[in-house]
Amino acid sequence: FLAEDRDGRLQGYCTLGPYDIEPETDKRWWVLRQLYLVPESKGTGLGQRLMEQAIVEARARGFEELYLTVWIENHRARRFYERNGFVEVGRYAFVVGDQVDDDRILRLTL
Repeated sequence: FLAEDRDGRLQGYCTLGPYDIEPETDKRWWVLRQLYLVPESKGTGLGQRLMEQAIVEARARGFEELYLTVWIENHRARRFYERNGFVEVGRYAFVVGDQVDDDRILRLTL
């Protein structure tokens, strides 16, 4: 999903799909892969609207759980996800070049 301002400038986006995590579940699951906003759009409600679109889409496709990963030090994002009902269910080593970030796996039951 893309979010643009009135002048057509990209303000944020959200992507859903498969990912290389393998949650231990017998439910149909999908992954919220990315949810990004330009800095000036943070705190405007745009992120919430993108999240709501993602949840509606996941439910419409028959998924029962929605997962995501988030860096442990991204406190603002973690609070946002928790406000939307996501709970921590595991750890994930996110590799960027030679660096390994300590991410958490979060789950939302749809």
